[in-house]
Amino acid sequence: MENKDYSLRIKAMSEEGQFTAWAAKYGEVDLQSDVIEKGAFTRSINEAGAAGWPLLWAHDQAQPVGTAKLVDHERGPLVEGVIDRDDPAGALAYNRLKKGLARGISVGFLIPNPHAVKYDGDGVRHIHELKLMELSLVVIPAQPGATIVSVKTLADAARVLDLFTVESLGHAERGALATIQKHVARLMASAPGAADGVPDAVLLDDLRDLAGLFRAA
Repeated sequence: MENKDYSLRIKAMSEEGQFTAWAAKYGEVDLQSDVIEKGAFTRSINEAGAAGWPLLWAHDQAQPVGTAKLVDHERGPLVEGVIDRDDPAGALAYNRLKKGLARGISVGFLIPNPHAVKYDGDGVRHIHELKLMELSLVVIPAQPGATIVSVKTLADAARVLDLFTVESLGHAERGALATIQKHVARLMASAPGAADGVPDAVLLDDLRDLAGLFRAA
C-alpha cells in the first residue's frame, strides 16, 4: 500500500470532533513527482458510500481515531471526518488537532491496475485511479526517503533523487546519495532504453539503505 501525505488545511472543526479538510489538489505535481488527476477518487467514493473509511493515527491500524468520508470537488477531494472523542486514541488525536500538532493528512491507497497510472517524459507519474484504503492524521508528513522502497525503474530513482537537497543531509546520507547518483548515471549511459527497465540489484540495495538512514533519524 502506498501513502501520500498532504498539509492539513482545516476548514472547520467542532467540539464534537467533526472536521473538514482538503486531502489533495488535482492536477499539481507533488513532492513525490506524482499528479493526482481529477476523477482518481471517483470509484472509491462511490464504492465506499456512506460508510466512508477508517480514520487512523499515523497509518497504525491499532489506533483508529474515527471515520472519514470524501466529497469530490473541482479542486480535489474534501475530507469530512469525525473523531471519536470517547476513545482514548481519538481524544488524543482531537487534542493534537486543536493544538496544531497534527500537521498532515495522509491517504493510504492501492493502484488498482497498470492502466491507472501513466508516466510522462519527465518521469512524472499521473494517477488516474486509485483504490483508497484508509486516511490518517499525521504529525509530520513522510520524508522523501520513505518512497525509496517502491523504486522499480530508473525514472523512479531519478525522481526520488531530485527530492533531496544536499544541504539538508548528514554525512552518511550524503555519502549514500553520491553512490546512488553514480549508479544512476552509469545505468542511464549504458543503454538507450535503460530508463524503462529495472535498476540492477546494487542500485536498489543502495536506495533501500538510504531509506533506512532516514527511518533511523
